Amino acid sequence: MKKAIFYITAMMLVLGTLPLTFAAGEKVVIVVSTPADAIVAAPYAKAMGYELVYTPKDKLSEEAKEKLSGATKVIIVGGPVAVSKNVENQIKLDLGLKTERIWGETRVETSQKVFEALIKAKPEMAKNIVIVEGFNEKISPVAVSFDAPVLYYGLGKDKEVAETLKSVKVENAVILGTSVPKDIQNAVVSVSKNTMIAYGKEDEIVKVALSYIPKLNPEVKDKQAAVVYAEKSDNPILDTIMRFVKGEIGVIVPLPEKSEESVEKIISKIAKITSTISIASDAPDVSEIISDIASDIGVTTTPIVTPKVVKKEEETPTPTPPVQKYTVISINSGEKVIKLADIGDSKEDGNYVEVSGEVNIALPDITITTNATNKEYTINGNNVSIKFEGNANALNLIYPIDIGAITYGDNVTVKFYGSKALANKEVTLHVITNRQELRDAMNDLLNGNATTLIDLLNNSPVKITKTTDSNGDATFTVAPQSYGENIIVITEGNGNIGNEVTILGVGGFEYLKYKLSVVNTNISYENVINMTTLTFNLTLNQTPSNSVRYGLLVVTKDGYKGKISVVGTTPNDKYFNVSVVGDEGSETIVENSDLITLNASKVKDIVETIFEDSTAGADYTPITTNLSVLMDIPLADISNGTECYVIGIVYEPDIKKIVALNQTEITITTE
Repeated sequence: MKKAIFYITAMMLVLGTLPLTFAAGEKVVIVVSTPADAIVAAPYAKAMGYELVYTPKDKLSEEAKEKLSGATKVIIVGGPVAVSKNVENQIKLDLGLKTERIWGETRVETSQKVFEALIKAKPEMAKNIVIVEGFNEKISPVAVSFDAPVLYYGLGKDKEVAETLKSVKVENAVILGTSVPKDIQNAVVSVSKNTMIAYGKEDEIVKVALSYIPKLNPEVKDKQAAVVYAEKSDNPILDTIMRFVKGEIGVIVPLPEKSEESVEKIISKIAKITSTISIASDAPDVSEIISDIASDIGVTTTPIVTPKVVKKEEETPTPTPPVQKYTVISINSGEKVIKLADIGDSKEDGNYVEVSGEVNIALPDITITTNATNKEYTINGNNVSIKFEGNANALNLIYPIDIGAITYGDNVTVKFYGSKALANKEVTLHVITNRQELRDAMNDLLNGNATTLIDLLNNSPVKITKTTDSNGDATFTVAPQSYGENIIVITEGNGNIGNEVTILGVGGFEYLKYKLSVVNTNISYENVINMTTLTFNLTLNQTPSNSVRYGLLVVTKDGYKGKISVVGTTPNDKYFNVSVVGDEGSETIVENSDLITLNASKVKDIVETIFEDSTAGADYTPITTNLSVLMDIPLADISNGTECYVIGIVYEPDIKKIVALNQTEITITTE
């Protein structure tokens, strides 16, 4: 974490949303709830050095919670049907962890997303690939044994899979399935030097696959094989996949049927790879057959796995898109209704606003925890009801601003990533140029008056209406209207708001009056009595027409993060307290739902609270009309080679707006 700066935009930097990126060496955990997702996630987890954890789809298990302890990143593989929003919320809100979700509408599409993520992160993994019939778990677990990216086919998605394969060049490809469509064969052959195909009866497919595995993954000869039979539960498959990721076993061998003849054929093939097997079976009679045949062949068996029962569940091949949920604020039993959609942390989550301008800035990685409850109270003679249908994200009410771009005049592109529930519907972009007006409107709303907010949106200087595409997405081009912050609000409908409004997303950008350069006058520095000093020259492209205040923040890249805690657990009042939390303590930024005006001193206090002394420094000047200023940043000892962000801000107090901003990157050198 670290130390930081001031005024409103600095606060926006602190409260912004950063794409999910994590520093090397941190603990990353992949969470799955189905064997199908575990199979494609296993090679990804192993290749990246991540841990693979199972949890039931509807509730985060206590065992999973323990395994997530100490994690800094959680990747959920599978859509909301596979791993529910409830599980995701438990990870985010109860454990305070950032999540990322890799998924598609079906297991085939999910496998594509995981495949693409692995190849992007480690292109060398494309040397060997496995393409397997995705809806046949009697054979698909054996695909994990190749220790290579796994891609599913099936459910009429063969052309899409073929399209994914166009982006790779591989040496060896394996295709496994009871039948192999021509599109798949042709696509694989076109990208692979060597193609091995196993098709026909399921037990024959497994047997042939066992002959291919040592060719692509010779390490299996030094490891134990796991023979898997899942009759009543998913546990045998899941348990062996987890063990594979940990490196405890080298080959996963599913038994498609339990006849002695079939088992003997497969065990005989295993014996040519390794002399030791473990048995993962939830059927005692099958376990006995495996043990007896292995003994006769001379293969050593380890104790039989008898896991806790997780019942098999039928998967809906084409799940219904998740229902959109809202925070609903109702005045006087529906006289006025404001609905705020759950706002996602990523494009995949939905209701995510991405803003890009002439210059874009990196925003801090913010973890948000929420402790809020449904509320009903009477204030100023009005009955107010606040109901959280989804994530109970009170932050949507308190601080609905996400700034990610700055511009000097060119048009700004705003991309709205909605949910599929919004497909082919009208949505409208509104621009609000006065943050205080929005704060006042939100305060009025919590005080039982929705008219201020509705009027603010109806009278916004820029309103653009678009029809979303089949994914619920829309792209807008915005011409800046006013210097300083331009707050973007996306609403459902044509922008003509009556007594009800649905807010789908928020974002914004800074439109700057001047250009600002920030130059470090001493790229290297020496330690002096355990303190260091960096000196920067901040220069505008022209002398400011009015008095301004210069501010500067230097923060290490890996410390550019913080936490926000939202608390509001009393149902009979309107209070929501919002605090920023860091290693130095906690600082309240919103108390008792008063949306306070932040000043330089207040923001500096907040920054110094959430950021560690050793990772950042901040300062601001007195009010001045100077074209250029020199600013010294005192820092604690930072190791040689540390990468840092340098953020310069120029603020005009009279108009209460940022008029210049610059973010650069430097590497601190002590030699």
